[in-house]
Amino acid sequence: MGITSGAVLAAVVLLVAIIAIVAPVMTAARSRASMGQCNDNLARIGAAMLAYHNSYGEFPPAYVADANGRPMHSWRVLLLPFLGPQELALYESYDLSQPWDSPQNLNVLSAANAPSAYQCPADPNLTGLETSYRVVVGRGMVFQGTSSASLDEIEATDPPAVLVVEVRSTGVLWFEPADLKFDRIGYGINADRPDDISSHHPGGVHAVFSDGSVSFLDNSLSQEELRAMLSVRDGS
Repeated sequence: MGITSGAVLAAVVLLVAIIAIVAPVMTAARSRASMGQCNDNLARIGAAMLAYHNSYGEFPPAYVADANGRPMHSWRVLLLPFLGPQELALYESYDLSQPWDSPQNLNVLSAANAPSAYQCPADPNLTGLETSYRVVVGRGMVFQGTSSASLDEIEATDPPAVLVVEVRSTGVLWFEPADLKFDRIGYGINADRPDDISSHHPGGVHAVFSDGSVSFLDNSLSQEELRAMLSVRDGS
């Protein structure tokens, strides 16, 4: 006996129903997985930040500048030796005497050797060399540009301060010395402003603090609360 059209229709309806049930579950599972990986990325960055601090007595500067004040190298490059053996090997092939965008440095940096810790898997728009994670630079922040705060300075007046935040679809290469400016961001989370703190995660963003902990900052966080988390100095 052949399969009737009614049986085929019933099978199709059942399949559609199963897909309707399973698809949201799979989407939610992928979202949880990407959030977990993003959290792990920032935990690695936080551990590297503290290892750098243990070696140099302060957190890395946002950038290293040349004699004319032009940014040459990002904090993400300076952290490479503290992220792991592969990143250390990459650091050793990178020439700190030349700017980040010199032909020699560009020649040794590729999507294949880009540190995985610098990219959030939830961002569908990243290329292999872009980064999801940036610091806020400027007066009163941990990162002043070519200088940065120490844990003693932070702990003297504040609870742990935010070191690194997510920014979706940055267009910034991971080794490029480009970060958020304290006087240009809106201090809102996922506020749909260019260069603001943002992510592709539902409800907020991840951030790593000066004690190495990672927290999820909710979209409802007020501008005053976020500014307080980011700042360590009162402008002095």
